[in-house]
Amino acid sequence: MVIAVQQRSRAALSSGIICSLACIVFAWYIHAPFPLCVIAYLSIAAAAFIISLQMLPPAIMLTHFYHDLLSPKMLLFNILGLQMGIAAALYYRHSFGMFLLPGSINSFAIVAVCIAVVEELVFRGFIQGTLQKVNTTFSVVFASLSHAAYKATLFLAPFAAQRIDATALFLISLLLFLVLGLLKQYSKSIVPCIIAHVIFDVIVYAELTAAPWWVW
Repeated sequence: MVIAVQQRSRAALSSGIICSLACIVFAWYIHAPFPLCVIAYLSIAAAAFIISLQMLPPAIMLTHFYHDLLSPKMLLFNILGLQMGIAAALYYRHSFGMFLLPGSINSFAIVAVCIAVVEELVFRGFIQGTLQKVNTTFSVVFASLSHAAYKATLFLAPFAAQRIDATALFLISLLLFLVLGLLKQYSKSIVPCIIAHVIFDVIVYAELTAAPWWVW
């Protein structure tokens, strides 16, 4: 019994680490010229394959997703996620001298929603969820570090079209992702995290008509 638990923990650790590294390699090479960009696609395919090996049947996944979604406790967590997303987005817009609220919502907002959902499913859903079998605190910290490293790598890569303070981006992202990780941990659901991330991306990117260069 103990051996079986240890084997599951090692398998979970390996899956989480490999998936995380694959995402970071993807971020490093995604804007590289051909044929180097092929490395990015192979990396993300590897991450997708690892995730697919541990996916539950769709019916069970939906059951987990909608479990207690309208209970008083989950409503509070969902409202908290909504408030967090709005607060972070308004702070972001203020920091960059933008109007607090977008003047319009254009086509890229749909893409922004999809990106937010995918990132949450990968980092909070798969990586954090898988590593919970190893240690709860470790799962929150590692998933947050992985997500922040992925974000920073997009700008650190030699193929990046724009340079920013990647250290500041990493630290701010890490703080925000730790909060999302704790939100997921205490709510026992990824829904509040998705709400927070989606609201943030929609408010921040609503006025864009085309994807910024760092969006793959």
